[in-house]
Amino acid sequence: SWYNPAFAGTRVPTLKQYLNEITRTHQNLILELKSPDLYPGIEAETLAALRNSGWLDRGHVRHRLVVQSFDAKSIKEVHKQRPDVKTGFLGTPTQAQLPEYARFADQ
Repeated sequence: SWYNPAFAGTRVPTLKQYLNEITRTHQNLILELKSPDLYPGIEAETLAALRNSGWLDRGHVRHRLVVQSFDAKSIKEVHKQRPDVKTGFLGTPTQAQLPEYARFADQ
């Protein structure tokens, strides 16, 4: 492992595996979409994984799930596909941009 030899061979769980684990332990989820420009369609794929794991039902969407990113286009896409999912923009828009960002970002 680049981080520390003690982690050599450690496997990173898939999103599906992680969703199953946090469902089992009744945790909430703040999911950050990383580098969406490198992964075209990551928004739809992530929403599909959430749906397939039961995370897009009313209870999860209302109380347990936030999808966020530093990429405004990515958050717009999530909002377009699922306006009921809470979204967060992690960047620093100017004061003049706030009304525009408020149309697609909840946080």
